[in-house]
Amino acid sequence: MPALSSARSSTEGLYLGVLMSFERVYDVTWSFDVREYCFADKTLCLLASFDIGSLFRKLSGLELLHGSSLARRFAEKRLTWHKQH
Repeated sequence: MPALSSARSSTEGLYLGVLMSFERVYDVTWSFDVREYCFADKTLCLLASFDIGSLFRKLSGLELLHGSSLARRFAEKRLTWHKQH
């Protein structure tokens, strides 16, 4: 589960972009050996961060909409209970 992080995916994708620009100047094999990076993962990392972020945004929006209707329903019940007593 720790690997499912939009911050980690976006950082890795941006880091791979930087490695691509310095690939001809410096030896970047250390990053691929130690961190297990691959240039083919760049698109996947950037798309994963977008997908994870949009999923959390949709879930939080649904929770706000659903939570507000629940809160309104409980407030109405509380008001009717106070009027009766």
